[in-house]
Amino acid sequence: MQYAIIKRLIKLVESSNINSLEIKETDFEISITKTPQTIAPTLPVTQAIHNSTAEQIQNHVPALESGKKPEQNDQVAIKSPMVGTFYSAPGQDSEPYVNTGDEIQKGTIICIIEAMKLMNEIESEVSGRITKILVANGQAVEYNQPLFMVKPIK
Repeated sequence: MQYAIIKRLIKLVESSNINSLEIKETDFEISITKTPQTIAPTLPVTQAIHNSTAEQIQNHVPALESGKKPEQNDQVAIKSPMVGTFYSAPGQDSEPYVNTGDEIQKGTIICIIEAMKLMNEIESEVSGRITKILVANGQAVEYNQPLFMVKPIK
């Protein structure tokens, strides 16, 4: 299994509602378990995966953010929790989840990010007003890429 695929699997587990993932194949197996503050991949591998050790892989896994920090003008960036494709609506003929100027609450579904053929509903981590949508529908997004700017409600 390629290192890039392992990294994507770790990010997928990190950003989803599942707590662990286990894959077994003939020549290796991988188990990824999510804990409240960290992701601890366990790799009982019968042969080296591109000469990477579990410690090397774990060192490349980004730490979970504890919260969003205010940016310029007291705005908060809502960032992508994973690599994938951004969708602003649940379907082609559907209205977008949010538009510029909309007021949202913490937990409001604001978009979908498709990753590895899974549609992940992304919820807002803050309450406030959408001031800017930073990505276009169908655009590929990276992990931690800003998607929306929100002016928090105080």
